Amino acid sequence: MVKSFVLMVLLSALVSARAQDPCQDATGLTRMEDEFDNLFAQKTDPDARMKAIASGKAFLEKYGNCPLAKERADWLRLWLQRISNHDPFGPDHSSVAAFSDALKSKDWGALYANGDRLLQTWPDDYRPVEIVLGSVGYGELLQGDARWADKTLKYAKLSLRDLDGGKPFRLRLQPNDYYGVAPFAYRSREDATAWMNLIAGTIYVLAEKDWRAAVPYLYRATFAPEKSEVAKNPKPFEFIGDFYLAELKQNSQGTRADQYADQAMVAFARAFRLTAKVEDQAMLRQKFITAYRLRWKKVEPEEVDKIIEKTSAGTLLDPEILLDEKGVHQ
Repeated sequence: MVKSFVLMVLLSALVSARAQDPCQDATGLTRMEDEFDNLFAQKTDPDARMKAIASGKAFLEKYGNCPLAKERADWLRLWLQRISNHDPFGPDHSSVAAFSDALKSKDWGALYANGDRLLQTWPDDYRPVEIVLGSVGYGELLQGDARWADKTLKYAKLSLRDLDGGKPFRLRLQPNDYYGVAPFAYRSREDATAWMNLIAGTIYVLAEKDWRAAVPYLYRATFAPEKSEVAKNPKPFEFIGDFYLAELKQNSQGTRADQYADQAMVAFARAFRLTAKVEDQAMLRQKFITAYRLRWKKVEPEEVDKIIEKTSAGTLLDPEILLDEKGVHQ
């Protein structure tokens, strides 16, 4: 009887020990692996990165000595060590957290304050932040709020310099480039370049009222890759047409005037082709007719759409070829 009781106690203790042994908890181990993997996959979200660090440390604390988790634990220790050695923020990651919070809450003042600090102190580690700061004011400007236009223009131009210069757009230790941070993230270097040119050109037009500074950026935006939303946007072409039409009205004689008229027609025709709204098409059609009449004097109304379709296949020249040196803005 005594032996049976002792045996029962030993068995109970063994079962209890196994129940408390995390290495026997395959379900919990898998759950924590999945949690980390999900956070780690959100590579462009600074807040998720910090949560991934915390998740990795918790995993090591609980399962770090388990044979079943050895491969994962070895990799995590190396990854966390590299993060620790490289991360200038320290354990609280205050600037990254503040930037992330401002982005989520749309507190653009705080976003620029913390983004400025990140880029001034660690530009090579947070270059995708340039693109975020070069994007924010665009949507606000289209809604009538120009408060962030100057800062957005500054960073759009900085982003273009670094994009054109082939600089890497990495977030910390990530091996791949990231062109922005959601919701201001773009598909590729070419897509980001197209957007930064569109944004810079639009700000020069709507906020700065500097059309000659705008047109080189708008022209480069017309080379957006096919999958980019910029390639579907008629505004770069419309703004270019508006510029040439204004120049044409001031200088309506000679070879230069003919070139301006031809370019205005091509630009308006391209914008027309990308426009779906009937009222916008009517407006662009009228602009095209104005340029056409300044060039050729007369056009039959029933022939306009056919002429627009034919003209849209024409060549849109680099505006800097047609502008004198004083009109070119870099």
